[in-house]
Amino acid sequence: MTGILNPQAVVQSLPIIEGMSIADFGAGSGFFSLALAHSLNNNGRVIALDASEKALDALNARAKLEKVSTIIETITANLEKPRGSKLNNGSVDMVLASNILFETKNKEAILKEAKRILKDTGYLVIID
Repeated sequence: MTGILNPQAVVQSLPIIEGMSIADFGAGSGFFSLALAHSLNNNGRVIALDASEKALDALNARAKLEKVSTIIETITANLEKPRGSKLNNGSVDMVLASNILFETKNKEAILKEAKRILKDTGYLVIID
């Protein structure tokens, strides 16, 4: 996958401002979460959500090595369930949903969850 997308280049193309709160749906081991964290310059929050605890453990380890662990929060989540992210309504500035929609039968539930947690002025970024 790293040969197809360059996470730093993708993140640089997004309307990211320091201090933002960004949810990374289907974060896995941090392909985009780490690039998002670096783009915030330790001033903001990245919430990495994934169904795999093992992948999120790997992300936490990489975040410590890359010195961004203070702004990355990991949540084991089932995004196909109502309130599956465990986040509050209107609590994030951006949701990045990368390579998650093609893997699920219930795309609508994931998009509803993204809409629920986004601020009114928030951005939904889909890479699929």
